[in-house]
Amino acid sequence: MFDTDRIALVIDASVASAVDETILVCDRTDTPLLYCVSNPPATTLAKLHALGRRVPVGVVANLSPLHWVQSRAAALSGELLAKLTIDTQATVVDRHPPTKRDAPSATARVLAGVMPEPVTVVSERSGRPVSDHRVVLTAAGETYELSHSVRDLRLAASAALRLGTELATAAPGLYSADDLYSRVIGRERHS
Repeated sequence: MFDTDRIALVIDASVASAVDETILVCDRTDTPLLYCVSNPPATTLAKLHALGRRVPVGVVANLSPLHWVQSRAAALSGELLAKLTIDTQATVVDRHPPTKRDAPSATARVLAGVMPEPVTVVSERSGRPVSDHRVVLTAAGETYELSHSVRDLRLAASAALRLGTELATAAPGLYSADDLYSRVIGRERHS
């Protein structure tokens, strides 16, 4: 099928049902895995965690560096508003075309996860490819929005290679997109 002696990295952005075969290949070949399938269930996360004891495993919901910047900005915004003790309502708006299977998307879950509670997530399935994600913070008659729109996947594809290269140099363990991008900017800041 393929030369297992020459595998340097596996990037899986396929379907959830392929995870067992992907893990088997990575386990047999001691190959790092960048796993990019949306919303893996707890059983899959447990399998990836087990593999991470032997090889580096990245579990990345969204490869885009602009999504990473948006999620970091959303977390910082929520933190600053909390420190100012401003009562804020957070909403994550998740728009994908009707072909998107899961709602909310993994990206929307990541954004909601970095915001202080309560967070409302609104999933819309309409419109053009690829996606739009907005974080809307409302307080005392004012609104602050962080918006990220994706029209093609070129940046995500190049990011997969960049994060994969970073992952290949990491110690065994489980890594998020935030972990990997933080390693990239930390290394580049000090070089």
